[in-house]
Amino acid sequence: MLEAEVDSIIEEKQTRVIFDLSEVVTMDSAAIGTVVFCSKKLKNAGGGLRLASPPLLIARSLEQTKVNKIVPTFATVEEAAASFALPPNP
Repeated sequence: MLEAEVDSIIEEKQTRVIFDLSEVVTMDSAAIGTVVFCSKKLKNAGGGLRLASPPLLIARSLEQTKVNKIVPTFATVEEAAASFALPPNP
């Protein structure tokens, strides 16, 4: 379902997306895999994915799985949005 939403967003030529995780209470391995897959789709479309406001438990999961190294993660939605204006890291 999330992948279909991202496909729809890409079709609308919106390729910079932020997932606000502030209300997420759990993320299993399938959800984490979906986030990585969506990030790859957006990157291939010329954009990118940012994660914002993960609760402590979710932030730990993202760190343990190293997903935060693949998908940039920020404390706030505002910081995530501002990151799109920065040059990409090599």
